[in-house]
Amino acid sequence: MIQPRSVIGVPEPPASRRKLSMVRWLLVHYPGVATTSRFVDPQRELSDAKLTAAYGASIRNPYEYNFLVGLGGAVFEQAGHFVGGHCLNFNPYSVGVMLGNAIGVPASDAQARSLAALRADLVAAGVLHPDHLVVPHYRFRSTSCCGDALADPQGGRNWISPTGEGRMGEVDARLRGDWAPMPVPPPSPAPVDVDVPTPTLRLGSSGQEAWELIVVLKFWAWYPAQWMADRNDGKIGARSVEGIKTMQRALKCRADGVYGPVTAKALRAFFVWMESL
Repeated sequence: MIQPRSVIGVPEPPASRRKLSMVRWLLVHYPGVATTSRFVDPQRELSDAKLTAAYGASIRNPYEYNFLVGLGGAVFEQAGHFVGGHCLNFNPYSVGVMLGNAIGVPASDAQARSLAALRADLVAAGVLHPDHLVVPHYRFRSTSCCGDALADPQGGRNWISPTGEGRMGEVDARLRGDWAPMPVPPPSPAPVDVDVPTPTLRLGSSGQEAWELIVVLKFWAWYPAQWMADRNDGKIGARSVEGIKTMQRALKCRADGVYGPVTAKALRAFFVWMESL
């Protein structure tokens, strides 16, 4: 059972906070400090969750993670189904789950079961796409999270992540496995159901192809973060041009803000790369 956010002192999100909908990534985090539990202790799980929530509030980020999972499998709600604040430029596209493990402490079977049940609940609620991936936080931001005890960084190889700062690696296989009481379909990493527009698009372009390009920019967090909530009107404006430039830099193209054949080819190669992970 998921403990409501009030249990750990997190207020209800304001009406203005966006809800997640059919995101394709669940990012695993951990605190990585020696003060958290090394043994199953329900009271310690609760106090650790409260400390995490208090830290988030102290840095003005009370909804940092979506959920917290203790070593004994207790699940606490923080942002819940709302957009969290756990991964810069990628929060609207992912669920963030913090595992309360001390340094060097691997995931417990109870955590694996709770995470699988949580995934099933999120899929049923339409928050997680049935075809989703469970990955370490460092796949999208270069960081020690979620630690060698919970994930294999594969030597820290860099890759063209949507944020441009990720490293390769996988979480513990048990955390990716299907322990859920309801089946979770096997994940496929590449959201390739968005058509890649082929015409040249620049400032002032409009229409279906422009709308699809903006969808791609927003999905991969290349659109300027402060305007991510803008309505997609199918017109390439100054903000979309900035998103195109960010995408081009991530794809190692010349950042001229014009979506032409070279950028389209690089984007297709990016999707192929994603499929191979």
